[in-house]
Amino acid sequence: MTGNQYRCVVTGAAPGGFVNSNPAVLNVTPQPVISATIAALLAGQQSVLTVNVTPAPGLTFAWYLNGVLIPGAVSNSIIATVNSLGSYRVVVSSAAGSCQSVLKDITALPSADLFVFPSPNDGLFKVSYYTAGASASTPSKQSITIYDAAGRRVHNKEYVVMQAYQLHTIDMRHNGSGVYYIVLREANGNKIKTGEVVIQ
Repeated sequence: MTGNQYRCVVTGAAPGGFVNSNPAVLNVTPQPVISATIAALLAGQQSVLTVNVTPAPGLTFAWYLNGVLIPGAVSNSIIATVNSLGSYRVVVSSAAGSCQSVLKDITALPSADLFVFPSPNDGLFKVSYYTAGASASTPSKQSITIYDAAGRRVHNKEYVVMQAYQLHTIDMRHNGSGVYYIVLREANGNKIKTGEVVIQ
């Protein structure tokens, strides 16, 4: 990759006198640096990761998440969400070669809140709660029960949790408008958190 140019002259002792080298051009490429708008995410948030490299024209980008190439991620920025937490790396290439950035970690920000969004909505919304230690290799289960204003149960479903903020999609577009009450429980029935949602 093209960088700043320096002229180097090497002088050293040799039998019979000194030898000066011919002038040489040294290309120095600054290490790419990834910046992130948010490093630790709550449910529903996103972070824009951007790599800044000078000079920029003619460069190509390849992004990796936890060492795996992200298909189609070929610009100098990428969006991370709670569904794509981990270590990001980018390979920046030009006709002169390529260099890699340092890693940038995007993590989940712990919270005791029950996230319900958007609210108000048309009956289609997401519910999420921070579950420490949840992963695809150590999944757990949660259930979501929703009641209407009269106390009638209108939704009850068990969900698998495989990440810190598992996004549970709820479709209640067949229900009428009003305020509904949400109860999140562990698989054994113990109540974790309650909240509410407004359907218009």
